[in-house]
This record gives sequence, C-alpha cells and structure tokens, in this order.
Amino acid sequence: MNRVFAIFLRHWIFVASFNAVLFAIASVLIARVPQVWIAKTQLILPVTSSGLTADLGTLGSLNSGGVVFSQQVNPLNIFSSILLSDQTLSQLWNSDPQKDQFSDVSSYRKIFTVAPQSESTIISITVHGSTEEIAQGRARRLLDVFQQRMSQLRQNDAKQRSEFMRTELNQALRNLRQAQTRLTEFQESSGLVSSDNQIRETVAAVTQLTTTRSQIIAQFKSSQANVKELSSRMGLSSDQAIRSLRLAENRDFQFIRQKLSELEVPLLEAEAKFTPEHPQVKNLLNQREQLSKQLTQYIAEAAANTQGVNASVGENYGELIQNLVLAEANTSALQNQEIQLQRQIDELNKKLQTFPPAQAKLLELQHQYKIAEGVYNGLVGKVQEAKLNAFSAFPSIQVLDDPSVEVQAASNSQQKIAIGVILAGLFGSAALALFLESRNPLLSPEDLQKTEIPILGGVPQFKVLHNREAVEAETHLEFQRLALAISAMNLEDRRFMVSSSTVGEGKTTVVLGLAIALATLGFRILIIDADQNQSALKATLGNSSSQTFHPSDQPISVRHNIDVMTIHQPERELVEFIVSKGFEQSLQVLQENGNYDYVLIDSASICSTTETSLMASIISGVLFVVRPGVSQRYLFQKALTQLNHQRVKPMGIIVNGMDMKPMDSSYATKNSLITTG
Repeated sequence: MNRVFAIFLRHWIFVASFNAVLFAIASVLIARVPQVWIAKTQLILPVTSSGLTADLGTLGSLNSGGVVFSQQVNPLNIFSSILLSDQTLSQLWNSDPQKDQFSDVSSYRKIFTVAPQSESTIISITVHGSTEEIAQGRARRLLDVFQQRMSQLRQNDAKQRSEFMRTELNQALRNLRQAQTRLTEFQESSGLVSSDNQIRETVAAVTQLTTTRSQIIAQFKSSQANVKELSSRMGLSSDQAIRSLRLAENRDFQFIRQKLSELEVPLLEAEAKFTPEHPQVKNLLNQREQLSKQLTQYIAEAAANTQGVNASVGENYGELIQNLVLAEANTSALQNQEIQLQRQIDELNKKLQTFPPAQAKLLELQHQYKIAEGVYNGLVGKVQEAKLNAFSAFPSIQVLDDPSVEVQAASNSQQKIAIGVILAGLFGSAALALFLESRNPLLSPEDLQKTEIPILGGVPQFKVLHNREAVEAETHLEFQRLALAISAMNLEDRRFMVSSSTVGEGKTTVVLGLAIALATLGFRILIIDADQNQSALKATLGNSSSQTFHPSDQPISVRHNIDVMTIHQPERELVEFIVSKGFEQSLQVLQENGNYDYVLIDSASICSTTETSLMASIISGVLFVVRPGVSQRYLFQKALTQLNHQRVKPMGIIVNGMDMKPMDSSYATKNSLITTG
C-alpha cells in the first residue's frame, strides 16, 4: 500500500491534470444534458381459438388453428421486429419533426425500446423525445405506421397465396371437367349409371320375365288344348272350318281375324302389368269384344248360307268355329309373347355378362371423378383459407394502453455521467500512474539485491532536523549499530563519502546520525559539507561561515568531537582542485592536524554533478543512501554506472526510512536487507 501511495505521490501532477481534464469534460456534458420525455404505450395480442375448417370431400377436412405460441416461434418477437424494422421506422423518420437530429434510421432506432413481457401477450413500448408533444406524437405515429404495415403484410400474404391458388384451382377445375366428361360418355355408351343398382334391377327383370314366360307357356298350353278340343268336336281344324264356310276368301274376315290375333299380345301384357280395372286393360278388352262380335257375325252369316256343313255338331256350329278361331288367335298370341319374352330374357342375360368389365371401368372413372372433385373442393377451401390465413400469420394486435408521457429527470443522466467520470478518473489515474511509473519506476528491494552491494542496514524515517538542538536529541539505536559496523571495517585512511543517486533520499540525515553515533563511541569526527547545491548540512547546523576548503582553514566545532567544514568553490575550480589531487592532500592535512579518527563527506547526489564521481574515486569508501518511495530505479542504476566508470564500488547501502533488524558483526553479508519489524 505504501508503494502504491508513493507511486501516486510521485506522479500527482500528471494524475491531477488528468482528473482536472475529466472534470472539465464532465462539467460540459452535465451542463448540456437536456431533459428527456418518455412516452409509454402497450400492445396486446388476443389469444383466440378460432380457426379455419375446410371440407375436402372424400380426401378429408382441413383444420387451421389460431395463434400458437411456442419456445421456437413467439409471435411477440415477430411483432417486435416489425415495430423496429427499417421499413416501419423509415416511414416514421421521414415525418419526424426532428429528423435532422438523426443521421440515419439506425441512430433513430435508439430512441425506441420494444420489450415483449414474459409469460404474457403484451408488448411494452417506450419512445424518447425532447418535449412532451414530440414523445407522445412519435408514439402515436409509431402505432399508426405499425398498423398500416401489418395491413400491408396481410394483403401481400393473401395476394401471394391467392395467385398461387388461382393457378392450381384452374387446373383442378379442368381436371374435374375432364373426369366428368369421361364418366358421362362411358355411362351413355354402356348404359350404366350405378353398376350395383343396375345389376340388381337387371337380375330382377330377368326373374320377372322368366316368371311371366312360365305363366305364358302355361296359358299357351291351355289354349292349345282348347283348340284341339274344339277341332276334335268339329272334326276340322280352324283353317278347314273357315274354308268350309268359304271365309278364306273374305278379306274383311281375314283382317278382323288378324287384328284380333294381334290384339291378344298387348292385352296379355296389359293384364300382366295392370289390374282389370285399369283403363288400358278395359280399352283392349272392349276392342277384343268388338272384333269378336264382328268375327261372330261373319261366321254366322257364312254358316247359314253354306251347304254340307256337319250337322252332327249341333246347332252351334258357328259358335264353335268362332271359339276355335278365338282360341287359335289366343294360342298364337301366347306363343308370340313367349318368344318375345325369351328374346328379352336372352338380351338381359347377355347384358349381365358385360357388367363385370364395364363395372370396373365405371368404378375407376367414378373414383377419378371423386378425386378431381375432392382436389377442387380442397383448393376452394384453401382459397378461402388464404383470405383468412393472413390473420393467422399476422393476427390483429390491439392497443392496450394509449401513449402516456412522463419526464425523465436530467439528474439521472447527470448522475450516470458523474459516476462514469469518477470511474474513469479512478481507472484512468491508476493506468496513467502505472504508465508513468513503467517509464521511470521506483527502486525496489529486488533491484537492490541484483546489485550485489552489501546492505549495511536501515534507519527509520527521522523528523526534519531544523537546528542544532535537534541534532543533539536525534540520535538513534540504528545509527549506533551502523557506527559499530563501520568501526569494525578496515577503512583506508578512515574516510568515507555518503551520497545518493538524487536529492531527497536522506544522505545528510545519515551523515549527521553516523557522526553523532561515532562521536558517542569516542571517535573524533570531521564532517566535510561538499553539497554546494543544497547546503542542507549548513542550514541544519546554523553555520554561517564560508570557509574555502583549505588546510589552513579551521573547522567549526558543532558538538563534542564533531567538527564541520564547508566547501565553497565554483564547480570548474572544484573539479580542477579534485583532479589535481589538491582535495586529497587537503583531506590528509586536515585529518592529521585535527587528529580526526573519521572523515565523513556529505557530497552532492551522484547524478546531479560531476565532482561527486571524482570525489568517489579519491575516497576509499562510499556509502550509498536509498529511500523507499523516493529513489528511482533508472537514476540508481545510472549512479552505479558512473561509480563503476571511476572504478568505485560502494562499501554498502543504507536504507533510509525502514526499520532494520540486528545484523551479524561483519555487516558485510551480501543482500542482507531485512523487512521492517
């Protein structure tokens, strides 16, 4: 957490600038956020069980149900798509009073929200507008355009179905008429109307004719026996009897005889069909009676005028001849009728033999006709279905709630913008700080371990040393441990320099602390203030003197066994003084004259001046001070590189601002940094 805070503290200017820009942008956006009016309305799809039923004849029936909901196909989703379709919104967009505010239909679609409600048939619609009138007007126009679009879809669907069905219906009608024509022609040619009924009727007719023929045969035999009986009594046949009366040449008699014979046949037929009281039977009986009277008259006249007639038969000879002629005529009529009946029976039997193939042909044609009729009826039903089916695919959807308007407070949008800016500030600040840190990261314990320079220890964060009294008071146990470690080291000339990679890492604090700790151990200490840029040591000790660094100058005593000398020379002269070995000789003279046990040099930071690296090449030991949260990795590595160019390896690293646990007496163990206790 301290490292994170240190990273933000290092880059606070950039982070603050970034957040200031975000705040300015947010202020502009919040100021420009208008009030938004929302019009709400609801549509409902009535669920009905009505459907279409069409009779297809022998092929069955057609049942078409109403609106069906399923997980795969939900009509509400279809209607939602139609509501937000390009064609619907384009028509609405073209008539919108604020059309210029939207670049295209896609951007215009964003002000509409269509949401089908779960487990219901209701669609909720919300429409945004800059004013109450615009929001409500858009909602009303959307409903009108949607209803028009639905009507257009229904009409197009019905038209397409009707066009297809019309072609199929015409073809089915032609097929029906052809089947009907073939059936009619076959019925006319074969005489079959209904094969089963006709077979039954024909069989019944044969049976009836056979029965009638049997009766006629019986009557014929009876009449034939009567003729024989009459002929036997007269000893003459009917022809001989007629010749005996000389009637064979009488044309009128022969005509009446022929008519009487011919009349017997229809009379027999009429008596077979009708009752004796039937007018046709009575009429034929009257005709036969008239013909019999005329025939009897001719025979009576001929018998009275004829010589040689056999008188043994009695006085009724003429009556016998009359009966014989009538009996013979009746016999002839019965024989002719029997022959005619037999002919009819033969024709009917022959017709029965032709029924099986004709019956199969008739059944086939009737089946073809029924199929054609069923297809035609089915297509007629489909045409009617097409007119109603559009309402099945696009059922009538009704307005449940008229558009009502409510205002959405601008503060809602402002809050969203504010929250967005806060989040953007947090994440953006973190990203910016991490980016800047990646370009110039802080020094980490891992970086110290990679240097292979021994870490002598650490000191806690000290309060700022404002004056001499503070110096007297601010000694610490950790400095005493460091002093013991340094006193145990075999330092050449007992001189060492305290430096750092950049300012603010606490090297002056370390110099004062070590000097006080060494003096406490009984050593005499000389402090050389070589940091001409900061002069922090001079300000802390209140030393206003301006000695030039020269062996003849006298150091200033700031505490028992602690003296201080400050270097005041221009940079160019100081560099020449160091290179010419004047600085090294002066240190030698001062150390011998003052009988100092240790000389501590508080130098400027290595990366800020050139003379610090040159001093390090002369001083046998260098203590490198680093401060967590302040020291930078790249400057630390740069400082080590400069020391390496001077062939100087630091004698150790002191961590300022971190408590350290006790170390071994050698204080030379590599990478001995221990975490804060």
